[in-house]
Amino acid sequence: MTKKLIAIALLSISSTFAFAGEKIDEVLSVSSNGKVIIENQRGDVKIKGWNKSEIKVTGELDDKAVGYELKRSGNRTIFKVKMPKKIHSWNSGEGSNLVIHIPMKSNLDFEGVNVNVDIAEVEGGSDIETINGNISARKLSGKVNLTTVNGGIRSKELVGKIHYETVNGDIHDTDSQGRLRFDAVNGDIEAQTKAEDIRIENVNGEIELKTELIQRLEISTVNGELDLSIPRFSNNARVQIETVSGNVQLNLSKNASAKFEIESHAGGRIKNNLTNDKVNKPKYGPSSSLEFEMSGGKADIEIDTISGRISLNTL
Repeated sequence: MTKKLIAIALLSISSTFAFAGEKIDEVLSVSSNGKVIIENQRGDVKIKGWNKSEIKVTGELDDKAVGYELKRSGNRTIFKVKMPKKIHSWNSGEGSNLVIHIPMKSNLDFEGVNVNVDIAEVEGGSDIETINGNISARKLSGKVNLTTVNGGIRSKELVGKIHYETVNGDIHDTDSQGRLRFDAVNGDIEAQTKAEDIRIENVNGEIELKTELIQRLEISTVNGELDLSIPRFSNNARVQIETVSGNVQLNLSKNASAKFEIESHAGGRIKNNLTNDKVNKPKYGPSSSLEFEMSGGKADIEIDTISGRISLNTL
């Protein structure tokens, strides 16, 4: 094999055994817009996009690590911290503490177990999954999935088709755009967003959502409070809200153009502070309803609650 071919081979694959807690400082030339797969089971990992066609990994490996692998095959690159097949205690020893730079146009997959992830400036799409850990994300774009169990998600300035999912954790989102989907169990959702297409499902948590312009909004919540502010609607906008044992406070501009169909069942209540239209209450039974129109009714708003209070207010 010639020296040139040997050099190419060394650039394409690096696989090393490491002592527990060993420091790492590796650089590998890769495609500027390829697929990057990262696996690290424990610790803290920071991932940042940069304008180089290289992956750079620095920091310290998990105390229990038996090595690492950094290799490239065509358009696909893998970095993996190798762990023993059996670990008696996931909480003993120190996990990895790594900083990983990847080309900003990369498409990224990350998997971990007991690991916190901080990711920023990746434009080719990101799929981040951890079980026991928090996710912090900034300036991501493309198709983005942020998933954790027993952890929270904090994001800022994401753009694209975004999915947030957590159990036993809160979600805080600021200034994201595109199509957003939030799924949370036993956690609160707080978002101040520029997105116009939003879907939220929440169980046992509060939702505070502030928007700028809405085209489509779907919210389903059980055992939680909803505080929603919408200053403007697109033409033919549609809002659908369903709650069980949860209260809704909907805040709109005083000149909002919308048609309302609101129903409350099993002891729920409706309070209209937008107009003088009155709530309809049947002679028998605990249900009530309200239908009215404001400023031409360009948007459709449907709200249905079981055992919850609905309050309509001006911003």
